[in-house]
Formats: sequence, structure tokens, C-alpha cells
Amino acid sequence: MKDVADKVEYIGILLSLTTSNEKVTPSQKGQVATILKNYQVPETYLDKVWRQINLKLPLEDLLKPIEEKDNNYKLKLLQDLAFVFLSNGTYGQQKILLNKVASIMGFKVDLEGLKNHVLSQSNKKG
Repeated sequence: MKDVADKVEYIGILLSLTTSNEKVTPSQKGQVATILKNYQVPETYLDKVWRQINLKLPLEDLLKPIEEKDNNYKLKLLQDLAFVFLSNGTYGQQKILLNKVASIMGFKVDLEGLKNHVLSQSNKKG
């Protein structure tokens, strides 16, 4: 993802998915700003991403913008989503969501294989 608009869209979808079952508090806006910075997205996009996170769209609507993206993009989103859930200790509780997201994107996913892949990738980076 080189284009800022693509990055903003991706971050908005990823964060919307990771917070889909919780109320997002204003104190978390700083974390969103940090994530934008990590993706090299100007902070001027913070309010746009923040609004998207707070919309709480149904999964099908949330994932609609990536229907036409290639499978590598979709797999990266699924892997990043799994990574967030593994990092915050909610992977076990979020397996249903991961399966739904994968299904909407047209994938049948082996969650244990996904988990092992994500863990092996994060060990290589760390």
C-alpha cells in the first residue's frame, strides 16, 4: 500500500474490525494517531479514521470497499487482524469474527494455521 488513501481505508477497516465488539473511548484516539504514524499517514486523517471506527458498520458493509482488492491484500488484513487479537490476548474469543471476515472475503481459513503463521512471522520480526 503506497497510496495514502489506501492506507487510510485499510487502517479504518482493521481498527473497525478490532473494536467491533467494544465501545471506543476518546482516550483511544491517541492510539489511533500512533497507528497512523506507524503507517506513515499524516495525522490530518485522524478524524476520518476515528469516525469510521465509531460507525460500527455491519461486517458486510465494512468489508465492501475491499471486495475488488487482490487476495494478498485480503490475506494481509486477515493476518493483521489475527496479530492484533493474539497481541491483546483475545484470539480465542475472536475466532468467530475471524471466520466471518474470512468467509465474507471468500476464504475458508484454518485458524490454527493462521495463528501459527502469524506467530512465526512476528517472531522473525522481533
